[in-house]
Amino acid sequence: MFKRLSVLFSFFALIFVIAACDVRTTDPDPIEDTPEDIVDTAIAAGDFGTLVAALVEAELVEALRAEGPFTVFAPTDAAFAALLEELELSAEELLALENLSEILLYHVLAGAFYAEDVLALVAEGPADVETLSGEFVTLALDGSSVTVNGVAVTVTDIEASNGVIHVIDGVLIPEGEEEPEPLDIVDTAITTEGFETLVAALIAAELVEALRAEGPFTVFAPTDEAFAALLEELEMSAEELLASDILTDVLLYHVVAGAFSAEDVIALTEEGPVEVETLGGAFLTISVESGSVFVNGAEVILADVFASNGIIHVIDGVLIPEGEEEPEPLDIVDTAITTEGFETLVAALIAAELVEALRAEGPFTVFAPTDEAFAALLEELEMSAEELLASDILTDVLLYHVVAGAFSAEDVIALTEEGPVEVETLGGAFLTISVESGSVFVNGAEVILADVFASNGIIHVIDGV
Repeated sequence: MFKRLSVLFSFFALIFVIAACDVRTTDPDPIEDTPEDIVDTAIAAGDFGTLVAALVEAELVEALRAEGPFTVFAPTDAAFAALLEELELSAEELLALENLSEILLYHVLAGAFYAEDVLALVAEGPADVETLSGEFVTLALDGSSVTVNGVAVTVTDIEASNGVIHVIDGVLIPEGEEEPEPLDIVDTAITTEGFETLVAALIAAELVEALRAEGPFTVFAPTDEAFAALLEELEMSAEELLASDILTDVLLYHVVAGAFSAEDVIALTEEGPVEVETLGGAFLTISVESGSVFVNGAEVILADVFASNGIIHVIDGVLIPEGEEEPEPLDIVDTAITTEGFETLVAALIAAELVEALRAEGPFTVFAPTDEAFAALLEELEMSAEELLASDILTDVLLYHVVAGAFSAEDVIALTEEGPVEVETLGGAFLTISVESGSVFVNGAEVILADVFASNGIIHVIDGV
């Protein structure tokens, strides 16, 4: 027969207090070995990483550090992993759930109920116990083991300063709560750390809705590090990549129609490498070498990230379709136009009629002030941007930021090895370049971002005009 805990709370709490007074006050040194609170106990245990992350994400840490006392049925990392595998969710998707707080509070009771108390509760049959979420869990005996909603309690009576923890081998889902659905491919990428460039590229190429469609799709997803390596190799900025004419073709070259798990891929390649058609119409070569899967030579470093409309496999390189020219870096002007933070500089180049000059073959090195640098100058001079753009000396000021030749950060540091150097600008005046405490300065303005490569030179971003 099921019983409601609310009738019995006071009785067992009283028993607990009497027992505590009777037994624990005999400790010769009660200050020593004082247990930590429930949260710190879970952290110290080392097997509750997902639970702790969930408590942080749901902003429940301070609540479970309160006086209490509480009883927590704590799922292990293995329990969470089993749930995620069953639901085809990532840990990031779990932590982003709207009902995460309710799920976590469904594991917590008001009051400290030790194994002895729980056994007394269920001695005559299963008992319904109210949780902090307001929902009820069912405590029962299965042989000699206690279960919570059918989930086994594997370790009991981990004492904390504000309650007690019982370890369980499953995650409890409140009745009436729908089990969380996996996100689609795009939202999975958005909520998973390490795919900012991929997401930005999907948005720029207007492929978001296509990859939110029913599918299913298999996506070989390059990490931010993979994109960064490509950009370094091509000497381009992320903005230039996002503005590339071939961006859509490159992205579709990472997508295959159908949901192919790692097991499927290994079965496909059992007799050797296979070619698979992508949504862009070009073919990928998939192979297995020494137990690792490779796609056109890029290694799959994380397989089987399940989404509602397909599967993501994470790769360590960006795939470029054969026959496609790798995107060329933009010239200095277009690099400034497509990079956030240089609107005033671009407006000044247009006003001074220097756009064509800085689109010439060069090469040039440009020390490019940010919008913030121009704003600081305007405030100091008490002038408006319009007055600056109409100034008679605007051309001379801009040319004072440009040096003939392409000088990378490495070149600049080599030039200043024996001390500050003077470098002639296109305006005929000289800049003083120095290195102090590892930072490069140009007439006192600091280089805050070096080596932005363009097709006709190099840009170094500075924090002053």
